[in-house]
Amino acid sequence: MNRLPEGASDPSSARLPALIAMLISITAWGFGPMWVRAIDAPYPTIVFWRVMLAIPVMIGVAYVLGGAINRHVLRLALGPGVLFAIGMITSFGAFKNTSIVNATIIPAMAPVLVIAGAGVVFGERLAVRQVVFGMLGLLALGVVVLSGGGTKGHGLYGDVLAAIDLASWAWYMLWSKKVRDAGVHSWSYIAAVFTVMGGVVAPWALLSSPGGIGMLHGADWGFVAVMVVVSGVIGHGLMTWSIRHLPVSLSSLLGLLSPVISVAAAWLIHDERLNVWQVLGGVGVIVALVMVVRSEAEENGQPPTAADAPSSMGVAETCLTAPPGELLS
Repeated sequence: MNRLPEGASDPSSARLPALIAMLISITAWGFGPMWVRAIDAPYPTIVFWRVMLAIPVMIGVAYVLGGAINRHVLRLALGPGVLFAIGMITSFGAFKNTSIVNATIIPAMAPVLVIAGAGVVFGERLAVRQVVFGMLGLLALGVVVLSGGGTKGHGLYGDVLAAIDLASWAWYMLWSKKVRDAGVHSWSYIAAVFTVMGGVVAPWALLSSPGGIGMLHGADWGFVAVMVVVSGVIGHGLMTWSIRHLPVSLSSLLGLLSPVISVAAAWLIHDERLNVWQVLGGVGVIVALVMVVRSEAEENGQPPTAADAPSSMGVAETCLTAPPGELLS
């Protein structure tokens, strides 16, 4: 049985919307690499403008939805914001300095660390079948990545960056869960996280760009704007809200879907070839995660039915219009 920490808010009305919100956020992240690939600029420049443009947007959304940025929230976001910045920087660096396979597979091991950490920090216990289906999903993801090739360019430095990305993201998930379980307003928290990120990313980008941080040109501004809204507001915003209402172990396992979406998007948008094994592996990931979600619902005495599932508009309305003290908190 899943167990949430004592005193953690888990209103039954938020459980299903939180699950769907998490899936929406993961889908939004899956398209992230497509926008990055479309931008013709050095990756420090992309990271810099991605974060700098996101800060005012996130702060604005927080205030519109009843939140606020103050010293208390900034202090709570200090550690997670540094971890998030490290994860973003090392993720980009890994794809530049090692094979696509390693840069994808190593961070995908995050659920292993999160599940272990959640047991210690929160006392969460996934059902055995959820763990089994999660590990099967991880194996299926390995099939997707390995069967696609991409071993060219392997490098130890890039592998180390991917490992740092893995550790920082797992730690960020656990820390954010702890902050959210304390009742911190979700949109205020993620806005503060991005603000802290700016203080880390800006000096890093300057040091990484001897000629100065370049400007984006033409359509690149549009792609960065899409990342700010889709990956940032939708992706990280909904994840931050939903993580309070779901076991963090489950949230991490669902993240296995994101690389599959990236592969499918590469085929759809960039006309990259897919082979039979990649398709079968992708189906395997989806099936495994469906079983994880179904098991989660059954463990909590809420077997999913079509009648129970809210529409996408219903989920959005629930997430965006509930009072700060209820679903938005």
